[in-house]
Amino acid sequence: MAQDSSAPRPRRATVMLQDLDSGTRLRLKNGATVEVTDNPRDGSWIYVRYLNPPAAESDSDELVFAEDVVDIVD
Repeated sequence: MAQDSSAPRPRRATVMLQDLDSGTRLRLKNGATVEVTDNPRDGSWIYVRYLNPPAAESDSDELVFAEDVVDIVD
């Protein structure tokens, strides 16, 4: 049976960046796991350190945009 394409898609819970503390681990869209190193608490950007960077990422702290965050990692 074909799935109805007009049916609403389930929404993922949104990670609220302004609530994240340093040390929180996150999974990004590119598959990387990162750790929050600083949070300006603007809800749009956070500074992270890559724990398992993809080949193209550097090992220094970088800014990550809210839409790149998939989930909090326990």
